[in-house]
Amino acid sequence: MKKIKNIIIVLILGGIFFASNTIADTYKIPFALDYASFSDQQGPAIVEIYYSIDRNYLTWKKESDGKYVGAYEISTAIYLDKKVIFSNNIELNDATSDTLLVQPNQNIPEQLTINVPTGNYQLVVKVKDKYSNRKSALQIPMEIKSFSLDSLDVSDIEIGSYATKTTTENKFTKFGLYDIIPYAQKEFSEKINSITIYAEIYNLTLLKNKANNYSYWFEIVSLDNKIIKAFDKKTIDTPGEYSIIIDNINVADLKSGIYYCKLNVVDNNNSKKVETKKKIYFTAPADQAESNDVFAENIREKSKQELDSIYTNINCLMTNKEKRMFKKSNLVGKQSFLISFWERKDTDRRTAINEYRMMIEQRINYVITKYSSTMTNGPETDRGRTIIKYGIPDEIDRNPSSHDSKPYEIWKYYSLEGGVQFIFYNPSGFSEYELLHSTKRGERYDENWESKIKGIEKGY
Repeated sequence: MKKIKNIIIVLILGGIFFASNTIADTYKIPFALDYASFSDQQGPAIVEIYYSIDRNYLTWKKESDGKYVGAYEISTAIYLDKKVIFSNNIELNDATSDTLLVQPNQNIPEQLTINVPTGNYQLVVKVKDKYSNRKSALQIPMEIKSFSLDSLDVSDIEIGSYATKTTTENKFTKFGLYDIIPYAQKEFSEKINSITIYAEIYNLTLLKNKANNYSYWFEIVSLDNKIIKAFDKKTIDTPGEYSIIIDNINVADLKSGIYYCKLNVVDNNNSKKVETKKKIYFTAPADQAESNDVFAENIREKSKQELDSIYTNINCLMTNKEKRMFKKSNLVGKQSFLISFWERKDTDRRTAINEYRMMIEQRINYVITKYSSTMTNGPETDRGRTIIKYGIPDEIDRNPSSHDSKPYEIWKYYSLEGGVQFIFYNPSGFSEYELLHSTKRGERYDENWESKIKGIEKGY
């Protein structure tokens, strides 16, 4: 960071600041949270915590000068073994000349920089709207690694919305040269398909009578470490012991899912290699972005069998009362029910498109592709239902069959109820994975889930 000398800017590609497409509770303040750690070379790691606040959910207060002001608080706490080792509270304001200029999914970037020793922590952040008292909270694990002082090493990856030359040094400035505006959401799609990446390389070698260069390349890999997409290798003259990478990659051709953006670095003087990766999310476009009117017309043209098929895919989003209403309705009643159901779920009635329905349809398409077979409809599986209802998990821990355990998966959602997990297992080793246990309120709970995975109750 600022204490490091002899740096080089590898590549700068500008852009615009993009907004999140996350659907949020009307009574909460939607925000995203991320972090990255960098070597200080003299002590604990430098950690940057990134926030992104959805300004469309702020409450605006008209001032005497005619401007409108939104005010909010960000409370940050870092826990180690359930003890708070750091806390910070900041109050921020946002202003606009006209509230009509505040559009859905406009986000306010914010950043906090601190020093944190090596360790595994829990990062807990709360956001509160000062004028309405609406609030939200997120909790994510924060792993701060130990950086080497003499061997090739690389920082975490910071995902940015864009990079630009700075005119005035500020909280987003790196080395007094460039501003990297963080993109805490890490969400990409057909419209937001370009990833700006910032990283730092440490302890490169400089030898006499050598070319003195290093190479780096990016890969998009699956959660089980399979390479999905590889980008061209770039070779850079070594400026000194340290260097900076600011680059931009395009992920428009990805399928919906969770991936790692992986950075590989090789010092060509000694062939030493290091790597680092950051989780990203990609949502492929829906087959058709229907307006609400077009959607209603299409629903009225569908048969009872087609409506029942739609119901099968989305009944996990319904209350028991809604399920009974649909099942007891005739053809016209089912058509009216589905049109009304999606209207109630629409999060922004000012637009002709129901963004929530589009999001659910994208999840359904992903689930059908991922979990359907000749015998199984993906949305009817436990894993499919979970994705349709809660989205793609933040992390999946896959555990294959072993001599003392049935195959199982642990899905983790960091932003649900402060952090929840779902345990799926395959009872026979050949059937569909079933939900065995979850810490999410209202889902299946079984405190003996570990014993069942190990087959202790009935033998394995």
